[in-house]
Amino acid sequence: MPQQIHRFWTLMMVLFVPTIGYACPYCAGQEGGQGTLLLMASMILLPFGIAGVVYKVIKRVNAREESELMDNEQALGENR
Repeated sequence: MPQQIHRFWTLMMVLFVPTIGYACPYCAGQEGGQGTLLLMASMILLPFGIAGVVYKVIKRVNAREESELMDNEQALGENR
């Protein structure tokens, strides 16, 4: 188990430490090329991803509330 955790964190470091250099848009824009394109694309697309997740959560909560409401109505109808 500890070896798996070590492998996981090693993989995370290899994947994400190089991207720390792109944390500053000005610094990332200085080199040009694909790095700049990827940085700008991620800045543009991130809000849409967040909105998609929020939309799914709201839909799930609404469906759950509707289900509970229908269950309550059925229970009240059977008790009358």
